[in-house]
Amino acid sequence: MVPAALWLLARGGNRGGTAGGTEGLARRAGLFAAGLAPLVALALFYNVYRWGGPFATGYLQTEHRYLALQTEGFVGLLLSPGRGFFWFSPVLLLAFPGFRRLWTARRVEAIGIALFAGAYVGFLGFVTVWNGDWTWGPRHLLPIVPVVALAMAPALEPGRWRRAVGIPLVAVSVLVQLVGISVNYETYYLWHNQWMRDTGIRERPGDSHFHASRSQIYVQFRQAEAFWRQLPERTATFVPGRDRGPYESILGGAPAITKRVPDLAWIYFGMAGVPGAARAGLGAACLGLIGMGAAGLRRTMAPPRRRRDAASSGR
Repeated sequence: MVPAALWLLARGGNRGGTAGGTEGLARRAGLFAAGLAPLVALALFYNVYRWGGPFATGYLQTEHRYLALQTEGFVGLLLSPGRGFFWFSPVLLLAFPGFRRLWTARRVEAIGIALFAGAYVGFLGFVTVWNGDWTWGPRHLLPIVPVVALAMAPALEPGRWRRAVGIPLVAVSVLVQLVGISVNYETYYLWHNQWMRDTGIRERPGDSHFHASRSQIYVQFRQAEAFWRQLPERTATFVPGRDRGPYESILGGAPAITKRVPDLAWIYFGMAGVPGAARAGLGAACLGLIGMGAAGLRRTMAPPRRRRDAASSGR
């Protein structure tokens, strides 16, 4: 974040000429520092309280090196079938054509986005635990998703090729995330541990992500497919007065509950006795919010002339 912030502060402050630019830069830097100072102070205080020094962290006390010169992290985070950033969110591929247009229209912001995402991925590429296992997808890259999405915005403007490319990418992205919320991610790692016991093959953490047949997306897709096939029978045979409720163990704090209950909890509403009208209303509300967001995004991304025409017709 620091390289991008320094760039945006410097370039933003120099837009009004030399003198005004210097004053603007000083003002922006002061406001930025004032907003950042309490957070930095809190982080330093925590490090002193917990680890004994302002720049000491718990990573220094782990049993392995936290940073190392390597290429595995970069390839794994961006391209591997089991942890690749764009495998889990294919729609973000639109950031590449979007960035090209952003570079022409708003170069300062484009460079800021590139610095933020590049510096973040560059740092994580040297982290030995880049894979961030026991979760769904490349969790370490989550902070750059909204930043990369900004670069994607110009590619969302109306156009035939954008619809032809964008709609399939959105559909595939939704399908991938549906897999992620249909089956708890722990089932994948339990499967992988069992696979190593059955085959006698020992893999380092992260090795499985480079093999498509053992990647998290593929394995959990197979698990989700089996889960959805069994769901109608499980729902039809569930009797609230006879069987234990699906949330009973969760409320009781059973430690192994995540190994037995999928993340997609709303499918159990009917089994838990939630009325159909309430479920339909909740679903309609969710779809309505999605529709409002899509409509607002489309209006925002409309060409300026179209927006002026729409405003004139509304008066």
